[in-house]
Amino acid sequence: MTSNSAKRERSDARRNRERILDAARAAFAADGTGLEMRAIAEAAGVGIGTVFRNFPTKQQLVSAMAHEWATQRDATLGRSLSITDPWGAVADHVRWCGEMMSREPGLRRLLMDESVKSQLSDEEDTAFAAGLAELVARAQAAQVLRTEVTTATYYGLLVGLAAAINAGSAWQIAADVILSGLRRPKDAPQVDNGAST
Repeated sequence: MTSNSAKRERSDARRNRERILDAARAAFAADGTGLEMRAIAEAAGVGIGTVFRNFPTKQQLVSAMAHEWATQRDATLGRSLSITDPWGAVADHVRWCGEMMSREPGLRRLLMDESVKSQLSDEEDTAFAAGLAELVARAQAAQVLRTEVTTATYYGLLVGLAAAINAGSAWQIAADVILSGLRRPKDAPQVDNGAST
């Protein structure tokens, strides 16, 4: 086999994999983990054997999608953490999550469906939780986020954002409601966070 032929085969294989994943994402948005491999093959325009060569089991296909969605999720959090203004970082994260989840049902599934979330490694979950904790801690240190909000509370609100979008809410409205609840009231007592010592 010539090098050009080998390159074409690798390129075809990559395209087939992407077509399978595109079809699987669409099927997953409609059916969740009830997606059928044969239907995915038909939607992708490939043979069922090609699907199984790339993803020998349905679980491996769901796992591949979960890791893709986790990469998007983590990139969004990293983008927000790069914003120096603590409240701006929180607002950016909530709004960007809302916008992304409105376009990609799989991201909502990643938050809401334990069978999808369970495909991620402990390290992936731990790193994401640490990033959320940093986002919350920075905003609380700046006294712009309610002091009673924990990382678990914040995560739960992201799940609620996903549920609201699933229920047909415009993501902008749901995100604004969440941000209004997160913001520390201006008349709340000042808290000594140690910055002046």
